[in-house]
Amino acid sequence: MLTELRVRDLAVIADVTLPLSPGLNVLTGETGAGKSMLVDALALLLGERASSDVVRPGAPKTVIEGAFEFTSTALDRLRSSLTALGVEAEDGRVVLKREIMGEGGSRAWVNGSPATVGMLAQLGALLVDLHGQHETQSLLREDAQRDILDAYSDAAVERVAARDAHERLRELERRDAELKARREDVQHKADYLRHVVQEIERAAPRVGEDETLETEAKRLGHAEELGRLARELERSSSRGSSGSIPPPHPGGSCSMRRSRTSASWRRRPATTPPGSTPTPAASRAWSSAGTSCFA
Repeated sequence: MLTELRVRDLAVIADVTLPLSPGLNVLTGETGAGKSMLVDALALLLGERASSDVVRPGAPKTVIEGAFEFTSTALDRLRSSLTALGVEAEDGRVVLKREIMGEGGSRAWVNGSPATVGMLAQLGALLVDLHGQHETQSLLREDAQRDILDAYSDAAVERVAARDAHERLRELERRDAELKARREDVQHKADYLRHVVQEIERAAPRVGEDETLETEAKRLGHAEELGRLARELERSSSRGSSGSIPPPHPGGSCSMRRSRTSASWRRRPATTPPGSTPTPAASRAWSSAGTSCFA
């Protein structure tokens, strides 16, 4: 049971300590006395969402503390649940504390050890029922209904056996899902490998083909450079062809000389010594001044 509740700097409450006795405790007072604020403080202590608006104006934070003491019967009933949460009820007593900061955020402790707000909420579900207008009660929770049914039928042993069997079933289901996933993965890998083998068979690689392909790849890698050189060679050939020799004059032998100052060609009679016959070598002779040709 809750034996003591202390609230500091919550809304209009500066500092109040509320001791509670076993049995029924009744708080009375006129409207606005702060009765509902104590209930709100207990809800915040048990993990309810909070904002900085609840901090008393001018105070840095709100502090709420609560002490719970258990009889031996209640402790036996709650021991497994508390142990599952990592809480030890020292001397049958559990102390909860929560601070809500004015700039936002909150901190929590259980028996002096840091805890999470989620842990406070789980402990609150075990320790306290808050009944109010239009609020959900513990009888609507499935775990509470299950506990009541098991207690009524005195089925503690059967409950443990059913829980263990259910855990084994869940483990087998997880194992089955894992094996199915692995089987699908193996099937996908096998399909991929079969596809690779088919591609290799269609390609029909030959011995030494990789060296040939490597050489071809290198050549293609220099295709741009080779194209540039080919275009330069073509331009050079075009410039060279502009000074080519025109065909011989149809009227007979002639001598062609290119003018130093003009790109045109001038014809002049070819001179040969009297009584001599032009030789083929002379017909093909080239001089620095011009070219002689014969019909």
